[in-house]
Amino acid sequence: MASLSHRRILVVEDERATALKLEEMLKTLGCRVPGRAGKASDAIAIIETDQQGFDAATLDVDLSENGLDEVAAALDSRRVPFLMTSSHHSQVIPRRFRDRPILYMPFLLHDLKQALEALQMKSPRR
Repeated sequence: MASLSHRRILVVEDERATALKLEEMLKTLGCRVPGRAGKASDAIAIIETDQQGFDAATLDVDLSENGLDEVAAALDSRRVPFLMTSSHHSQVIPRRFRDRPILYMPFLLHDLKQALEALQMKSPRR
């Protein structure tokens, strides 16, 4: 199992309360959250301008402005593994990303930990 300590995790979530709770959970797991975006355009800007790179990302399936495909593609092109989150069983996941892990809300800290540990992340940054 990969350690989550010091992992840089991007949070892409359009519901502010959910994003804050997710960020809190990630920090409890020892992760760093150097970026959080509520819109696809903001997420893509963060992904494109970040100089250190992300170890992983959480990506809201129900992202407003229908930007899931663009954000997932931007992460994929930089080889950033991502975990999708959703408040319901959504059918909006683009076909090419349907093999990616997804957590359905509400989920527990243990569920998030297991899902992140299962991602194929590179060695942690320090």
